[in-house]
Amino acid sequence: MKSVFSKLALASVLCVSLGYAADYSKQSDSDLIKLNNGKLKAADAADLKLEIMKRASKLEGDAKKDFFEKLKASYEKATDSWKAKDLRAYEAEVKKAFKEKVQSLSDEAKAELGLGGHGASCPNHQEGTTDKNAGAADKNAGHKH
Repeated sequence: MKSVFSKLALASVLCVSLGYAADYSKQSDSDLIKLNNGKLKAADAADLKLEIMKRASKLEGDAKKDFFEKLKASYEKATDSWKAKDLRAYEAEVKKAFKEKVQSLSDEAKAELGLGGHGASCPNHQEGTTDKNAGAADKNAGHKH
């Protein structure tokens, strides 16, 4: 009886974990812009952010700039009436969820999104540094990402 119960429990956990990530790959660009509204759960917003990055990596020039301008305008309009405290809390949750998602990606997937590569060697992204001015010269020299 225990083995039947444990198999059912394992099967349900697998089903839930497979359906956990939101799939935005079939959404149009305009749908992604509309969804970028601060109303998604943090994990779903992190998935949306990954999809936006995938789409943006395929765009160039004015098309890319226009896409990001529309995203920003949509988000600002949707969150305009939020209290600053609530907005900061939501954005911190999304940032944490996004970081966890990125850490679970393969190096190839990170590179495809423009997330791999220089983080460890970049003085602006070194974690655990005790020097608060680490990388300040690079920032002032026009360090771009």
